[in-house]
Amino acid sequence: MSDRPRILIVEDEAIVARDVESMLRDLGYQVVGIAATGEAAIAKAKETCPDLVLMDIKLRGDIDGVKAAEEIAASVEVPVIFVTANSDDLTLQRAKVTTPFGYVLKPFEPRELHIAVEIALYRHVAERELVRVHKQNEELLAAVPSVLIGVDAEGKVVHWNGQAEAVFAIAAEQAVGQRFRDCPVRWSWTAIEEKIALCLERRAAISLKEFRYQRPDEREGFLNVTISPYHTRGGPAGFLMAAEEVTEYKILQQQFLQAQKLESIGQLAAGIAHEINTPTQFIGDNTRFLRDSFAGLFGLVNKYRELKEAARQDDAWPELVASIDALEQEVDLDYLAGEIPLAIDQTLEGVDRVAHIVQAMRAFSHPGGQGKTAVDFNKAIETTVTVARNEWKYVADVEMALDNSLPQIQGLPNEINQVILNILLNATHAIKDVVGARPERKGKITISTHRTDGWVEMRISDTGPGIPAAIRHRIFDPFFTTKPVGTGTGQGLAIAHCVVVEKHKGSITFETAEGKGTTFIVRLPINGA
Repeated sequence: MSDRPRILIVEDEAIVARDVESMLRDLGYQVVGIAATGEAAIAKAKETCPDLVLMDIKLRGDIDGVKAAEEIAASVEVPVIFVTANSDDLTLQRAKVTTPFGYVLKPFEPRELHIAVEIALYRHVAERELVRVHKQNEELLAAVPSVLIGVDAEGKVVHWNGQAEAVFAIAAEQAVGQRFRDCPVRWSWTAIEEKIALCLERRAAISLKEFRYQRPDEREGFLNVTISPYHTRGGPAGFLMAAEEVTEYKILQQQFLQAQKLESIGQLAAGIAHEINTPTQFIGDNTRFLRDSFAGLFGLVNKYRELKEAARQDDAWPELVASIDALEQEVDLDYLAGEIPLAIDQTLEGVDRVAHIVQAMRAFSHPGGQGKTAVDFNKAIETTVTVARNEWKYVADVEMALDNSLPQIQGLPNEINQVILNILLNATHAIKDVVGARPERKGKITISTHRTDGWVEMRISDTGPGIPAAIRHRIFDPFFTTKPVGTGTGQGLAIAHCVVVEKHKGSITFETAEGKGTTFIVRLPINGA
């Protein structure tokens, strides 16, 4: 194939067309065809894909050269030079609209034509290279995993990359050309505009760390934003805003800090439980000693009262008997005889309750070993219910129907406790959404266990609002929560799923009905799988 540029001639006068063809060949070009009408020119251009078209404006037929050039430009990427004897303003204005690569008036010399053709070919190659570089830059910017927004000196958006579309749910077609301030990004525009002004004033980049914004899913998000000015030879040209989505990083950071805090509280709780246990034991022992001693002591008092009555009958020591009567009335001996045993019994009941809570705290906060060990599932449930009592007692009553024949399972006790706690708290929060803080409208949490073939099963049911159908497939996703920002981490059920399914090869499912409540079903293998 020849390297000579290939040119299509569009000319309705045959003699002129042949002259131009001869001239082009003499100049070293290859002529791929001659078309006498606009229709023929369009068809020939599509057929031959020339490097350039020499187009006469005045042609026979319904389509003139200007119209034909428009049609060719719409289907074939080829430069067009108008070659015509028409130089009036109207023709010139029509031709300009098609952005031709040249305009040569007849008659012309070979050199004039040569210059026009060479400039048109060079310009076409340069423009194609410019388009290629621009497209390459667009692809590179699209590949950047950060938000990139370009704004010109008039405050209008000139670039809005794919990440900006994803983060703000605003299409580039919607943003480009608009004033940046008018884009519906939900953040503090006052703070952003202050930083933009400062950036342009100082001619230096300005950063905003963990800047809050409202995500398309209505949750709070965070961005690390950098605003950089850019200039042309003519002066300030606008600014480039780069932003990195750091919401999940910030949540993970909060989770890590919370985990550290909870770990410290757990360690402290174990120590506090140990310290409370010792005085609780001797308070209980001493109270039981007082109960036993009081029974014997009051038996002796009764004997003294019998002796006093005998003395009264014999009229002996009347003054002493009278003083004893007065003293009995003063201390209200009959009242004490009834109330002291009751007070001692209530004290012992309270001491036993404290001891039970302390034992539950010690069991719940025990770090456990690295491997699986025998776990009493029923005991784990009772311990967790006791530890979490302050969470559920104001909004729900807890009923337990635990299978006493349940065997121990092989598992990680600390993490099984965490599963029970997370589901119990989830049930509590669900009921709280329904009953509010009014104790007269308490809900109910029911916990049951039983054994199936090779498995133990726990069911925790609540009388909450149930789980909406639209979010059921997401409730075990990490960080998914329907609670307001700052009140829920979205990790409770995700952790429970991880512990049950991945660490114990069990299953965790749920049954729910909107307006009635939810039951979570945890099944764990007895042998620990």
